[in-house]
Amino acid sequence: MGLKSRDAPVQYKQSSRKSKRAWRKNIDLEDVERGLEKVREEEVQGGIIAEKSNDALFVVDTLGDERIAKKTKKKLKPLKIDEILNKRSAIEAPVQHIKSGMVTNGVLPSKRKKVMSKKELNRLKALVRKGDGNLKASAALNDKNTNANHGLYDVWDDNVHPESIIPVKRPKTLDHEPVKLVENVEQAPAVVVADPGMSYNPDAQAWMSLLERKGQEEAAKEQMRLEREKQEARVRLIAASKQEDFRVDIPDEDASSESEQEEKQKTSEVTLRDTPKRKTRAQRNKEKRRREQEREEQRLKQMQELEKQIEKAPEMATEIANLEPSSSSETLELVQKTTTTVVTELKVRKRRLGKHAIPEAPLELKLGDELSGSLRQLKPEGNLFVDRFRSAQARGLIPAAVPVSKRSRYKRKLKEKHSHKDLHKLKRTVLD
Repeated sequence: MGLKSRDAPVQYKQSSRKSKRAWRKNIDLEDVERGLEKVREEEVQGGIIAEKSNDALFVVDTLGDERIAKKTKKKLKPLKIDEILNKRSAIEAPVQHIKSGMVTNGVLPSKRKKVMSKKELNRLKALVRKGDGNLKASAALNDKNTNANHGLYDVWDDNVHPESIIPVKRPKTLDHEPVKLVENVEQAPAVVVADPGMSYNPDAQAWMSLLERKGQEEAAKEQMRLEREKQEARVRLIAASKQEDFRVDIPDEDASSESEQEEKQKTSEVTLRDTPKRKTRAQRNKEKRRREQEREEQRLKQMQELEKQIEKAPEMATEIANLEPSSSSETLELVQKTTTTVVTELKVRKRRLGKHAIPEAPLELKLGDELSGSLRQLKPEGNLFVDRFRSAQARGLIPAAVPVSKRSRYKRKLKEKHSHKDLHKLKRTVLD
């Protein structure tokens, strides 16, 4: 009757496959025989399981198992301390244990003592007023709390209540006007119109004026750079002179005794200055307050000058209106002067975003030999992306940043190999 479980496992070997007879002879029928054996066992036990209906196979248990109920009740049993705390009786215990709060530190208590707290008194009054009904209600409440479901639910219940989804609350700040990062938004346009002198085929007058203005700016920058270098050289010279003052000449060992005596006399005559002392915290705080006061005075001075200019604006407008039409060029210069002054003052008042200053715009100017009359020979300058990025920085939409170079964490150490040292010695001996 087929293979038995105690038989040795089948050893699969490569059999002959020369003819159909060899194929039929060497076919492995173990799976088929195992299936037939299983069907015979099911027929003996009451029928084939695959052919039976669900009603014949499954039974709905309506009574339940008492052992499982006891185990579940034992698992959900509350703690003893919770049972003690939930049992509130109207009759006080005959003996009260001394609590830690009753132990004093030796100070005599006041003569006026409270018999019981106000909360306890109200609770006892409620019990007396309502009678036994309140006790039954409190006991039922305790039983309800003790026999809580603890997350259990009926698997076969059809009335499944869906979980309530809490809607996302819309924040109130969406209705508010966005906070502007720049005080003078109207003075910082999103797109700055380029100067007419920057055109590939500019007007001669516009190009000359732009060239002159940019040249003056570059000359001023160069002058500032030279002054800064002079200041640094002056500081280095002062530091070097201070170091020389602190130096003391050491006499030569090979000098004569007379020269030694002279050197000793000279060194004895030299008077060393006092070593610079470290500033105290009070001195540093005093200097810090003085610097802040100077900064505040400078800011107030600038604000006063700006207020004076704003007060003079109507007078300047009347002066411009009263000017003769013949002096149109003078009027234009005066208007340009006032406009540039107001814009620069407003730029000073602008609040900066980030700790770095806004980078300067690149110099986009064609020289005389670089000008071309056609677009084919034009050498493009500038970048629209850079212009838009700098405009966003000027308007305070993004903070200004500077490129940060990657620094090594540790100092680089140079070491000389032993073989290299020997090579140096060999070279020295050859040269000698």
